[in-house]
Amino acid sequence: MEKINWNKTQIWQGCILSSIAHAISVAQYPEFANEHSWDGDNYSMQDSQGGRGTITFNKHYCVAAFRDDNSDRIDEYKDALDYLKGAPKEVQQLAESEALQYLLDEIDGNIAPVVTTAFWCIQEEAYSHDPFHVMIEHGGFLLNKETMEIESAIDELQEYHDLSEKQVYLLKSLFTRKINKPSETIVLTEEEVLMIEAEDEEALSESRISFEEIGIKF
Repeated sequence: MEKINWNKTQIWQGCILSSIAHAISVAQYPEFANEHSWDGDNYSMQDSQGGRGTITFNKHYCVAAFRDDNSDRIDEYKDALDYLKGAPKEVQQLAESEALQYLLDEIDGNIAPVVTTAFWCIQEEAYSHDPFHVMIEHGGFLLNKETMEIESAIDELQEYHDLSEKQVYLLKSLFTRKINKPSETIVLTEEEVLMIEAEDEEALSESRISFEEIGIKF
């Protein structure tokens, strides 16, 4: 078990920031709508190139599991919980009931989670059974933007999603409001909806779905 230089609040805030940027960008690029999503406290991501993962947050813990189809581990099936050795029982139970349910596949006629690496947080501190660079190599790279310093992440997200200045302004505004009052529903004004710069109503609908997953409504 190795300690990772990440913390739970940093990761959660990064996931929220990336999700807002994604929700804005799918109004121009709806074909990428499947790359980020929230289901309750579960944040799932995929890169459309064989990498996917889910991170589950609760008050005391978080747990993340990843599957990279390009990893050499994919051909050597291993019990997903082996990647959580050293984690508290509560973390393993959280993984079994939540995060791992998003990584199920059929193995020898049985349905089981297929995982190539994982990590977990106890309060603010993060740990992995893998050394950090190994965890990154086998799937943790999916959280690259989510684990950056916020200003660096905003710059990276602006470039990645080709966001306009208005869209970046909206991203920063919604991010600040969301992290200050995470459980409060945010309702966008008509002016803010226009800042999304949707291509058409169908694209705006994809944006609406992504926003509603994180408690932001039109």
